[in-house]
Amino acid sequence: MIVRPASSDELDDVARLTVDAYSQYRAGLGDELWDGYEQELASVTDHAQRGTALVAESDGELLGSVWVLPSTRGPDRMYFRYLAVSPSARGRGIGRLLIEACIEHARSAGATRLAWRTGSFMEPAIALYSRMGHEPVADEPLIGDIRSLRYEIAI
Repeated sequence: MIVRPASSDELDDVARLTVDAYSQYRAGLGDELWDGYEQELASVTDHAQRGTALVAESDGELLGSVWVLPSTRGPDRMYFRYLAVSPSARGRGIGRLLIEACIEHARSAGATRLAWRTGSFMEPAIALYSRMGHEPVADEPLIGDIRSLRYEIAI
């Protein structure tokens, strides 16, 4: 398993992988929220203009991805979004590898802090962050009963 920056010709695959990974939340979000979220997840052109996609690959197959982006909170900060692991590859430590790669990528870009958010309904992600020793620094209302959990760590 290797984690590396995605090439520009892989970005459509990253979009498909991300939408597929997040589709488990479709029923809980409802069609209207999901439709907007699906568009956001697949907006690789927008993401690529601002940041870097990292991918986890094994034997030529993309199994996971994440976007690392500059933060609006200062030049010493970065954040990651859209951490995605293919449903068929879950339970193999790919999410952890991608987060560790985000930390290294942010450090190499000169950042001293890394932040991210997750929805309160994303229980597998919350469990992974907790196992890695990360706890939310903020818990804010988002939409209805959904809350936005914000994480930030020193790197």
